[in-house]
Amino acid sequence: MSKQRELSSGATLIGLRIACATLAFALLAGNAAAMPWCAVDDPAGYQAGIEALRAAGQRDLDAHECPPIADPHTLPDEIKLPMPCGRAMLFRKVPVPAEHILDQKQAALGDVVPADQTASYARLAMGPWDQAVAGSFSGFGDGLVSDLAADFNNLEERAYYLGKYEVTEPQFSLFRSGLLDHRGAAIDADDPLCETFNKGLAELRPGQIPAAVGLSWFDAVSFSHAYTSWLLAVDRQRLAEGLLPHLIWEQGNPGYLRLPEEAEWEYAARGGAVTPAQRGQRVHRVIDPATGRARQATLEEVASLNQGRAGAALVSGVGQYLPNVLGLYDMLGNAEEIVLNLFRLTAADGLHGQPGGYVVRGGSSTTNAATIGVGHRREVPLYRLDGAAGSAVTGTRLLLGAPVFVGGVDAGKPWQTGLLNPALIDAMAEARERIVRPPNASGVDLVGGLEAVRVQCAALDAVDYVSDAHVPTVGEGLAELCLDLAELQTTLEREAAKAREAARAELRERVTTALIVSSAIGSSGRHLFDTLLRFAQAEERVVDRPRDDPDRQAWEERRPAFLRLILDFVEKLDAQFEHYLSMVSQLSRSEPDATVNALTAVEREFRDQGLETYLRHFVPLREHIAEAITRQGEISEPMKQRWLMTLDDVREQRQQRFGDLRLR
Repeated sequence: MSKQRELSSGATLIGLRIACATLAFALLAGNAAAMPWCAVDDPAGYQAGIEALRAAGQRDLDAHECPPIADPHTLPDEIKLPMPCGRAMLFRKVPVPAEHILDQKQAALGDVVPADQTASYARLAMGPWDQAVAGSFSGFGDGLVSDLAADFNNLEERAYYLGKYEVTEPQFSLFRSGLLDHRGAAIDADDPLCETFNKGLAELRPGQIPAAVGLSWFDAVSFSHAYTSWLLAVDRQRLAEGLLPHLIWEQGNPGYLRLPEEAEWEYAARGGAVTPAQRGQRVHRVIDPATGRARQATLEEVASLNQGRAGAALVSGVGQYLPNVLGLYDMLGNAEEIVLNLFRLTAADGLHGQPGGYVVRGGSSTTNAATIGVGHRREVPLYRLDGAAGSAVTGTRLLLGAPVFVGGVDAGKPWQTGLLNPALIDAMAEARERIVRPPNASGVDLVGGLEAVRVQCAALDAVDYVSDAHVPTVGEGLAELCLDLAELQTTLEREAAKAREAARAELRERVTTALIVSSAIGSSGRHLFDTLLRFAQAEERVVDRPRDDPDRQAWEERRPAFLRLILDFVEKLDAQFEHYLSMVSQLSRSEPDATVNALTAVEREFRDQGLETYLRHFVPLREHIAEAITRQGEISEPMKQRWLMTLDDVREQRQQRFGDLRLR
């Protein structure tokens, strides 16, 4: 299908979705309080439900039911937080792989700006930069958030939640009209306080829930504060009635809403694909509606852009294009999104030291299609002459996070704040020691030894030695020495942390290599089988023909090349298997926990990237590494034969059919 036809097909699909939603809204708009909540607050989910009803031949659109929302205290993929007047805001989980409480993801952010681009502004505002990203809520093997007995150094992930959609005009109007000031009140749509709001809601264009725009940084921060305060008041009342809170808690602290940092925003926009090799991908990945697999999207599939066309609305209704792989809509185009940070230039060595105005991310409907992308960022002054600065296309989306030093948990009163949390501090200290401990340390522990010397130094420094007034005291000399040792220890710890991260990256690279090689062994074996079949069929066709037969002569000329191809496959297969054995032996000699964590991390990365064809190879790889560990990395001949039969899954068939085939 040509590109033009693809775009035409995509536009037709979007048009049909809007038409379905338009019909549904036409039936519901007369009574805003009777609207299903998702008709306004989950537009994409509602449209999908309407399409499903129509596909099933259902003409009664009142039969549509909003999808159930999972218990937020299990860290589900999607949560729903209430708003006044029966409204809600949805959030999607942004998982960050983590093995321990201080683990983080090193994210390669920004864009690779071509050297010949009109260049100066783009390179200064949208050039490459790096920053670590971590989550707020701890996920364990049972999927539950952290409780009293939480082991913070045995994690599956840490996560934060980002708004599924940009903040919409109805949601922001709750703040603008003062309804969020009624802390915990006006929860239901039929509350008298909601009468004016409901009238405005019924006047929305059918099928269109626009993003809130024209916001300043102060508007966005004030909205997040007012909404959090309203939610906390609701949750206080729920807890007093013996009900669970709406907000997720991390240990002894409720989560709260704020603007995302721009590194958090871009990590989520990219769907966690933040390696240096992925930095140049301007458009994020999506789940293909036809195949259910992750793939790279085209800009037209995900971004609302009108480029200032005459008569076009500045922003579209939210949720009308494909979401990214995390289920987040409109990360590109539509409204540009205010984030928490002040703007800094992307200098050659990272973000520049001067903070300026605030940052908006993702571009807007008016951004040039040639420059928009997940690395797109620009500065907006905090103030202009007429006051706090915004624009007609400036909106935002909220993030649900938690503090770093969260309070402790009381076994009898789980929803209590203000308790000390020594277990968390101990876990952080243990994780820090793990980070600064050199990988595979052998011989002298420089960091630990230096710490011991510093303790002794401090003890000596406490003794008051006095000497001649014209000569520095011994105590002064010791003080300087202790400072020098402290700086040296800091340097060693930083280098050890870098080395450990490099070792972890190398271990994951080895797992990835072993996985790809194991897949290649299977492919080579099947290609060899296919080539042998063709060789045998050609031999059978001419074996009984006279030597002067043209077909036999032609085959005799081609036969040596065919044999070389077969022997090349055999040699390649042998080399691949030897490489695989070497990788498994190396992995089995690494720290067992580190190897298991590397396997888990790589498997998750392959799954997130939609590389399903490789996932089945994780099972034999795990088994082979585990078996090699029991023999301290030594691999016996019987093990080799069994493993080869597993990886080269047609080997037995080849041997049975072609074991006596003459190849020389």
